[in-house]
Amino acid sequence: AAGMGGFFCGVIANETMFKNGNIENGTVTFFKTACFLMTVWLEYLILKCYSLEFEMLEISGKTVSGTGFFKAFSMSKLFRPCIRDMLICVVHPMPLVDGTVQIFGMGKYFPYSFTSFAMFLMLFRVWVLLPRFLTEISGLRNEKTRLVGLINNVNVSNRFIMKHLLNASLPTLSTVFLSIVLTLAYGMVISERPEGDSTDLDDYENSVWVIIITMTTVGYGDTYPKTPLGRAIAIFASLIAIVVVALVVNTVTERLSLTRDESKVDTTADVFFSIFVPPFWTICYHCLSMTRCAVCG
Repeated sequence: AAGMGGFFCGVIANETMFKNGNIENGTVTFFKTACFLMTVWLEYLILKCYSLEFEMLEISGKTVSGTGFFKAFSMSKLFRPCIRDMLICVVHPMPLVDGTVQIFGMGKYFPYSFTSFAMFLMLFRVWVLLPRFLTEISGLRNEKTRLVGLINNVNVSNRFIMKHLLNASLPTLSTVFLSIVLTLAYGMVISERPEGDSTDLDDYENSVWVIIITMTTVGYGDTYPKTPLGRAIAIFASLIAIVVVALVVNTVTERLSLTRDESKVDTTADVFFSIFVPPFWTICYHCLSMTRCAVCG
């Protein structure tokens, strides 16, 4: 809630500031402040979450003993993911702080406000928090699954649960696909705004269209990104689509595959129809003409 709430507050602040000519007013400052407070809360929750996971590792005897908490934590496998998540999630539009970021590419500079550029980087926050949210609501993180994992020497982590959900749950896969499309489309909008009236991708609906046809490898070419950041998003969308499409094909194939009992029934039905139901090509054509022949008697 803190992470996504801060993201949406940042979106409102960025859109309000853009419509106001990139000038910060009271509304923008209010939503930036709310984004800042939620980000601080999120950083605390990340630390608390990783400290609880570290305690679970201590109980299972998978940490360095005989040292202090901070040293043992820094030597554990949780240290790098914790630092990574905190660095990704700390990025946000700061209240009363703004300026211009110049991105060079394609022979010229493209100006972005600090707020817009921070919102572009905040897209990574969604991709970090979404898997954790999906694993928590799945109900698979409990003492029973942890015990089964310990027996089989498997760490029932967020990564393991997410791999299971992506292979077994079509709603989870659909949620991930939809989240990727919506966030990349908003990133495309932010990236293409320096082009002004010479691009159609500053409109959110057009950006969603481009991301979808890019991920499905259709690529009509009726509209395309004209900035370095926009083209980077298009490249990322085409690459991530390889994984997403493969997962969709695998999941749909699993859903349509027959079980062992269904295969037995299917085989029996094939035998029955082959004996008692003649194929359509053995039906006498003359019978359809209301005449009699040797086949139908």
